Amino acid sequence: MKPRAAITALLWLLCAGLAAMWLYAAWFKIRDPAAFAKVIYHYRLLPDGLPVNLVAIVLPWFEVAIAGGLLLPRLRAGAVRLSTGLMVFFTLLIVTSIFRGIEGSCGCMEGERIGWPKVAENVVLTLASLAAWALDRAHRRVALANLAQCF
Repeated sequence: MKPRAAITALLWLLCAGLAAMWLYAAWFKIRDPAAFAKVIYHYRLLPDGLPVNLVAIVLPWFEVAIAGGLLLPRLRAGAVRLSTGLMVFFTLLIVTSIFRGIEGSCGCMEGERIGWPKVAENVVLTLASLAAWALDRAHRRVALANLAQCF
């Protein structure tokens, strides 16, 4: 298999997997925004009321947009960056919540709870996003090199 084909295949697999994860996570939040708002409030990062409700409504659709971007080559570079940034934020949120003594649902997906197993899962997903980012850059470099050979 040629390097470009291998990079493309691995990049596609990573992006498809991450997109599926973002869609799955968004589904539970979109289905019950009131429950998600309670989880957000439980983190005690935002004042009660409009900010919590706004995040509960907007965040799941942002996750859907990231999923779509991961599947569209023209949007992939931005989507992998957003995926990585959001995963880092969510991982830090879970870690700080553990140290703050916050227990209960993490709001990530249905039935998942704040704890070290969730941190480990988020680290793996963050590494997958970073790998997709690196592969996307490599894919673009190979494409540019091939284009330069045409001239």
